[in-house]
Amino acid sequence: MRLDHPDVRALVLAIQDETLLAQAQQSLSRLVGGGEFPVLVTRPDESLPHLCTRFRPCVLILEGELMFSAPWTPQFRTAGVAETTILAIVADRHEATSLRLLHHGCAGILERRSVAQNLPKAVACLLKGEYWVNRRLLSMYCRSLRSELQFGVSRREREIWELIASGVSNH
Repeated sequence: MRLDHPDVRALVLAIQDETLLAQAQQSLSRLVGGGEFPVLVTRPDESLPHLCTRFRPCVLILEGELMFSAPWTPQFRTAGVAETTILAIVADRHEATSLRLLHHGCAGILERRSVAQNLPKAVACLLKGEYWVNRRLLSMYCRSLRSELQFGVSRREREIWELIASGVSNH
């Protein structure tokens, strides 16, 4: 598979689990065999946002749980790192986690069991500007967005308005 993406400078792998990292590297070797862009392997630590800024735009592939626990997660919402496309690898069938990841800005969700066969397809899809999400999860995500956007306000804003309407004080 040949991919021509002059705008992409690197694929960045930030995976702690050694077995998963080996699977990802082996799977990606078929995708980037032509040398269009490098695959950088790094630790998922505080240097990750700086690396993604340096090689922007890039595709960051990481374990999904890191998006909730890492201290650098808020930095991915800043302008410099916002061009990073994030593909999260999650434990199989964790829809609640996957929905949270989509709400946190991930463009792709890949179940751990399918990394070996689907990672190259997922990266190719992301490089075209598309999402990589299964249909069931995509439906759930769209429904959650639709409910948040009802009346042009978020769910939390609607809750606050309902409390104000019912006469609850500020306390």
